[in-house]
Amino acid sequence: MIEILKPIQIDEMILRIYNNNPLRLSVFARKFVLPLLMLPSLFLFSTTSAQVILNEIMYNPAGNENYTEYVEIYNSGLSPVSLNGWLISDGTAEDSIVPEAGSVEIILNPNDFALILDSGYWTDGDSFYQNVIPPGTLLLTTPDAAIGSRGLSNSTAESVSLISSSGQVVSSRTYRLDAPDGVSEERINVEGGEGDDNWQFSQPGGTPGTTNNQPPSSPRLNENILNVSPNPFSPDGNGFEDYAVFSFDIPNAATVEITLRIFDVNGRLLSTPLFNSRMPSNASWDWDGRTGTGRVLPMGIYPFHVMIKETSGSRKWETKGTVVSTGSRH
Repeated sequence: MIEILKPIQIDEMILRIYNNNPLRLSVFARKFVLPLLMLPSLFLFSTTSAQVILNEIMYNPAGNENYTEYVEIYNSGLSPVSLNGWLISDGTAEDSIVPEAGSVEIILNPNDFALILDSGYWTDGDSFYQNVIPPGTLLLTTPDAAIGSRGLSNSTAESVSLISSSGQVVSSRTYRLDAPDGVSEERINVEGGEGDDNWQFSQPGGTPGTTNNQPPSSPRLNENILNVSPNPFSPDGNGFEDYAVFSFDIPNAATVEITLRIFDVNGRLLSTPLFNSRMPSNASWDWDGRTGTGRVLPMGIYPFHVMIKETSGSRKWETKGTVVSTGSRH
């Protein structure tokens, strides 16, 4: 499972700022440390939707088709997403997505899966997947008897769509027919598209609530391939620590393609300074604290996501972390 790298400790951050510039500490404490304490609530109520994707569709289950169909979704982003008010559609009818039990806020955390199951699964589905679904998986359903109009068809290729509370279709897949009994259609790469080249039939049984079982080459998390320094940095134009330097060190690789994305704490993309940029395996890149359009960003925490692909091979790496800006240019 992909994990977000640990952020710098706040006490170390404050000491570093004080040693570099004592006058800035009071401004930092007022504008940064207090808002930092509110970050959990900012993340909790994130409504970012583009990061939630369809990941697996079981339209031809081995169990009773009226009760054991499911659609798996996945949060590929950096922040939790509220699914309250979201819909699922089979191209003919739309259903609300609701919790399996109770009326609570539906939160899908980063790198987590959720299952949308037939509403009769718990009463008439004979707990068909109980030994497969990992404990703690977010279980969801629909208010009526089936997903979509009358469940997912085995004879007609239907378009399964995930619709946010704002009415935006955030992920849609028209599945291929002829899956054997008990075989789902699954996404190959979570960063790939919705087309046939990124979907395939699963192994028997599917993988409800967990990583798909036939990925050709999954990205690996590696904390040692990237260093960000200084962190915090202070892009105020005084010539001291004006840039956060992203240094890459990929072992046993000549050249790589690097994609670097920087976000705000609500998961909104601010900049993609590197996109499939071909670089030496031990290159570095300087960030000046600006967005892709050149806008100066205020003091704050900025999550980043890095994908690295080997140009002459099939290896891939993935790293997530945070970089802190303590002041802006004038």
